[in-house]
Amino acid sequence: MDSKSLTADSAMNLLSQWAILLQVIDYVSIVNVIKAILDQFSVSAHIAWFLFGIAVFPSALLALYGASLDYNSANFVIITLILVHYAYRSFIYAYSIKGGKRVPFHLFALGFCNNFFQGFLQSTWHFMFAFYPIDWINQLSSVIGLLLFATGMFIHVKSDGILQRLRRRHDKGYKLPRGFLFELITAPNYFGECVEWIGFAMFAWTLPALSHACFVIALLLPRALQYHRISVGNAAEAIQTLPKHPIRLFAYEEKNPSIKVH
Repeated sequence: MDSKSLTADSAMNLLSQWAILLQVIDYVSIVNVIKAILDQFSVSAHIAWFLFGIAVFPSALLALYGASLDYNSANFVIITLILVHYAYRSFIYAYSIKGGKRVPFHLFALGFCNNFFQGFLQSTWHFMFAFYPIDWINQLSSVIGLLLFATGMFIHVKSDGILQRLRRRHDKGYKLPRGFLFELITAPNYFGECVEWIGFAMFAWTLPALSHACFVIALLLPRALQYHRISVGNAAEAIQTLPKHPIRLFAYEEKNPSIKVH
């Protein structure tokens, strides 16, 4: 692929490198650090998830509006993948949440700013600086990337649905989700989203796309760790079925017919 100018290319590459660095900082802060004054404030789960997704739209839609006629279908596929994912997050997932813990304000602000920055980075790069060959969509890496994105989104949407139905049926206490990929891995909703954005990075084949995949993994990995600890600590079923030394995103469970399926 070519770029409009070496200077612009270098600037966007530098932004992508900073984005990857920020994900490392995010991981450390989420797991170990920010627990101070801002924790006194929080945002409802519905509003938080709605705004997380909406944060991506302004820059993405502006990039679409200003798109040059020189762009081919690959550029539009990339922006469509981004909009489809965040439309689901804002307009479907946000309203399907049953109750849900309020989101500490510092985590809400961090997520909103990250999504806004990633929306700007992805849309600006892929509509101002990334030029793809006409046959890009037909290349093997592109096909694999699209398949991974579609598979990952299916996994995480279906897993989200299982979790929401479980919460609607059981208002109190903790229930171990069963069925689908919950029989194989600890957090298929997080796993699916990671697969989704790895596929996006494969299709786009740019440093900004890779930085977004790193962003998602850095954000979801600590959540998967926390979810695993909750499963083991609060559910007797989890103690019986979860392995002693799991890899958190790929924690294979033993089948146990004595466990009641909810």
